[in-house]
Formats: sequence, C-alpha cells, structure tokens
Amino acid sequence: MDKLAKHLDPSRLAVTEAVFGVLLAALDVQLMVDGMGDLGIFQTVVH
Repeated sequence: MDKLAKHLDPSRLAVTEAVFGVLLAALDVQLMVDGMGDLGIFQTVVH
C-alpha cells in the first residue's frame, strides 16, 4: 500500500479507499445472501 500511496495524492487515495470499501461491502452482502439461500432461509433467484 505504501508504494501506491506514494503515487497518489491524498484526495485520490481517499476516493480509491472508498471505492474499494463499497466493492468489499457488496461482496460481503452477496456472500451472506448466497449463504442464507444455501441454508434455506429464503429462496434466491438464479438467472
């Protein structure tokens, strides 16, 4: 991370962290939904 931080100014680093945070949260929600669907808590729709 230090190598990346050297090349980005603080505002761009903050935006990058925010974007990766949103992506990580979306992955977390998807894994939770898949897990609850596997447990039969609710039915998931498969396209």
